[in-house]
Amino acid sequence: MPHAVSRSIGRIVLAMLVAASVVVGPVSLADDDDHAKAPRNVASLDDALAAVQGTYPGRVLKVELEREDDGPAAWVYEMKVLTRAGHVLEVKLDAVSLKLVGVEGGRSRHSDDD
Repeated sequence: MPHAVSRSIGRIVLAMLVAASVVVGPVSLADDDDHAKAPRNVASLDDALAAVQGTYPGRVLKVELEREDDGPAAWVYEMKVLTRAGHVLEVKLDAVSLKLVGVEGGRSRHSDDD
């Protein structure tokens, strides 16, 4: 096989792998146990995802619903978001009102300290 053809095939395969990694699959809660304990007035996962995506577009890598012992909200959605710029953020939303509780991060996903 000529070298130019094999390079072209390699580029096509690489492009397909990159495209497949960008597609966001279904997101589920990392800990369904806390979700079962949550009060009925906790917002749905779909609503929480929509709220985060509206402010922090990118790929949601992980979602947790947790009971907070301190802070302004009793229940929070914690989401790790890979931004379009390649940074990982941890976004916390009040699980009832979906108001922003806090944001941490901003470092590159490919940095050495991840």
